[in-house]
Amino acid sequence: EGPGGPPPSQPPHLQQQSRQGSQQAPQPQSNQASADRIYQVVSVSGVVKAEPDIAARMKTKKSKGARFLCSELTVNGWLKLANEPGWLLSYTRYAEGVVDIALPVDSEETVQFAIPRHQAQGICCLEVVFKTGVPVRVSPDRSAATVATRRFGEYVFADAQNFNGWLKLAGEQGWMM
Repeated sequence: EGPGGPPPSQPPHLQQQSRQGSQQAPQPQSNQASADRIYQVVSVSGVVKAEPDIAARMKTKKSKGARFLCSELTVNGWLKLANEPGWLLSYTRYAEGVVDIALPVDSEETVQFAIPRHQAQGICCLEVVFKTGVPVRVSPDRSAATVATRRFGEYVFADAQNFNGWLKLAGEQGWMM
């Protein structure tokens, strides 16, 4: 709890909820398909930005009901579009609570996020707890080249995650699981 009392309710995508829609879903274009998730705009529209920042240049808008593939989620709620460049904010926080912009479409899998809670500052500090250390990979794939190894007890900072448990490191190149 913060100084103003308990935090507002968690955004739905972090509560592992999903909604069903009637529009045909986009199809993944790569063998990374299992890591991508389908989202649907549930508000009047969703603004696609060039970067995951509210002040970034607008690229386009997606109308209510539009579906898109998402490959990554920042810890403060930005969805990285998988088949086109851009980022879409999944929800907006107000004093009264959370308003959804885009939600995951029903899927057979339940996603377990490595960072399950919203991080308003856009970054999360984590401690390495694996005794032999954890490799930092060039991409979120166990067969990707190792660029470094983080040792037991070391702290790392993450600003995004994918849907397969990989964390994107903040302030440096690399992914960790």
